[in-house]
Amino acid sequence: MTQSFTLRVDHIRKQFCERGDLPCLAVEDVTFSVDHGEIVCIMGPSGCGKSTILRMIAGLEPMDAGTVVAADGTHAFSPTTAVVFQEHALFPWLSVYENVKYGLDLAVRKKREGDPHTTVMEHLRLCQVDAFAGSRPYQLSGGMRQRAAIARALVVKPDILVMDEPFSSLDPRTRLELEDVILTIQKKTGTTILMVTHSPEDAVYVADRIIMLTGHPARVKEEISVPFPRPRDIADPAFITMRLHVNRLLSS
Repeated sequence: MTQSFTLRVDHIRKQFCERGDLPCLAVEDVTFSVDHGEIVCIMGPSGCGKSTILRMIAGLEPMDAGTVVAADGTHAFSPTTAVVFQEHALFPWLSVYENVKYGLDLAVRKKREGDPHTTVMEHLRLCQVDAFAGSRPYQLSGGMRQRAAIARALVVKPDILVMDEPFSSLDPRTRLELEDVILTIQKKTGTTILMVTHSPEDAVYVADRIIMLTGHPARVKEEISVPFPRPRDIADPAFITMRLHVNRLLSS
């Protein structure tokens, strides 16, 4: 039987032990799932372990207990998963086009179809950065650099896109523009997205569901469904009410 979920996190735990210091429990018994085609945001107080959870899901940090699996039974971190970090992590000596093509050249999961140049340009257009294909990262604004990083992640056609506070360094207007780009991409591709954010407004604007964590160590405090159809109006009273509810949970 086909599974409805894309990603399942079961009872994961992480403890850090620095030399000379007492053990520090960062994440304790965190469980949740992400459905196919869903956008899920992880939120919690600063330093509670959000990024640690994301790194464990992405296979960048070992976990001490628990499992993270994709619907096919494999570990979630595989060529089916792509990661976008807070910083764009683009190679400064390559053009935007070359950075995205580098992502395509690393793709090993699926048999390549069609012309690589066409594939790269399609994803640059999808992320609305095709006009800067020949530019180096230093020549772009922060928002455009992040668009290029998203294009590089998407060019491998991942089942799961994992994003660690991708809007944190952007001004409010650019954040909203990039959020709309993410929503357009998700609608066109059906990619499942798991994103860490510290902004209640960002979460209510983009997410289907919000996983709210407790303070350190991180545990799941509440799962919040966001019922509003898209596009969402940040000035709508219902939107504001939910944003305030999320903010209260974040602060309590």
